[in-house]
Amino acid sequence: MQIFIKMATKQQIEQFLSSEPIAMAGVSRNPKKFGRAAYEELTSKGG
Repeated sequence: MQIFIKMATKQQIEQFLSSEPIAMAGVSRNPKKFGRAAYEELTSKGG
């Protein structure tokens, strides 16, 4: 059984992030975790 995942394009990601507001679940307090890194990246861009 093969599973195919369609990746989002850069344009789709930018369009999604430009809409306001967004919520983020799963943010860890541990700075080494992916959720925390994603949160830090988003908030550094003005979130």
